[in-house]
Amino acid sequence: KQLETRARQTVAVGSYNADLIKKRAESIIATQRARAAAGGGDTTDASVTAITDETVKQASMESLLTMAEAEDKARQDRYAAKVSRYAGASQNRSAQSEAKGYRAAGRATILSAVGDMVGADWSKAFGA
Repeated sequence: KQLETRARQTVAVGSYNADLIKKRAESIIATQRARAAAGGGDTTDASVTAITDETVKQASMESLLTMAEAEDKARQDRYAAKVSRYAGASQNRSAQSEAKGYRAAGRATILSAVGDMVGADWSKAFGA
């Protein structure tokens, strides 16, 4: 349960970080355009457009990478949760089998003791 919760949180944090990357890129682009305008240039100038395009590409790649890493970590957590559940179920079955063995051994001990008592009484009573 905890690992599944952690997986959901990992994805949420990854999504949040990806959004922060996009916002940071938007801020960088706005700064680039403001500097171009302040320098007397045009925001549609080829060099400004090329820098803006490169910023968008880098931010998109970084955002996708952040989300991919978060999803991968979440997948690992979900797999670990499945393994833990399987191991727990296996240990439970093993413990139940062991308990059945102890109960059977206990019954055998009781039956053996009863048999010894009956046999001893029988031989006293009938001289066998």
